Amino acid sequence: MELEMMHRRYERTLADLSALIADYETLFSEVKVQYLGKKLKELKKEIPAEKPAFVMLVENIRLAYGT
Repeated sequence: MELEMMHRRYERTLADLSALIADYETLFSEVKVQYLGKKLKELKKEIPAEKPAFVMLVENIRLAYGT
C-alpha cells in the first residue's frame, strides 16, 4: 500500500514537473522572439565587421530567428 502511494506521488510530481517544463519552454520562446533578436541586432550595429566576435554575432542572430 505504501509503495503504491509513493508511486502515485511520484507520478503526480512527474506530471507537475512536465507542466513546469512546458511553461518554461513557452516563456523562453516568447523572450527569445521579443528580446534576444532585437538585442543581437543592436550589437551588430556596434561591433565592427572586422572583429572576430562579429561572425559569432551574425551566427547567433541567425539562430535566434531560426534562419
